[in-house]
Amino acid sequence: MSVFLGVLLSLGSTGAVANAISGIVLTYMRAFDVGDRVKIADATGDVIEKTTFVTRLRTVKNVEITIPNAMVMGNPMINYSAPARRDGVVLHTAVTIGYDVPWRKVHALLVAAALEAPDLEPEPRPFVLQTALEDYYVRYELNAWTKKPENMPAIARRFRTTTFRRITSPAVSGYGRRASAAQEMGRERRGAEPTDSRGGRNRREAAAGGRQCRRRPRNPRRFAAPAARGPA
Repeated sequence: MSVFLGVLLSLGSTGAVANAISGIVLTYMRAFDVGDRVKIADATGDVIEKTTFVTRLRTVKNVEITIPNAMVMGNPMINYSAPARRDGVVLHTAVTIGYDVPWRKVHALLVAAALEAPDLEPEPRPFVLQTALEDYYVRYELNAWTKKPENMPAIARRFRTTTFRRITSPAVSGYGRRASAAQEMGRERRGAEPTDSRGGRNRREAAAGGRQCRRRPRNPRRFAAPAARGPA
């Protein structure tokens, strides 16, 4: 009986010992402090408590998550607050704009949107990357610095709002028309019939109807039945 209890005790203490050792290692590593905004595995939040066995986070939705220290050691961890205290952390958002808008104008509009958004740093200056060249548009990525990682969700929301207001301004003319044209070209490329914007009818069908109206009528004599002949 005592041997069985000893086996259960040793098996049960394995996880506790692993968490305790991980907690000691994290303490000496100084990977994060209480109050830092971190991401551990799939959980993102502020560190509210560090103990020997567990680490507790509070998410932006005011939910407390308890993570065993062994899991903290065994998963990738991102500390947003540590670099923000020195240089700041980069937030980014992506937009797609057609080829007919000069890229220099797009860069200027996006940088102006980043400078207009609150809680983003003017220095280092925001920068734009062209991350993809698609069939009908260019994908741009706007990057800006902030030193307030604890407010990242609200800053990112305002960041996207100012960016959307800029790219839909009259300076980027025909933004909606270019999207419709790209969809129409995609339909033609896939083999679908383009639609007539005025009447909604198929253009080929309308053209075929016009040709039928212009056809010459058949000769009735050509298809008439032969007349009956009398006796000779």
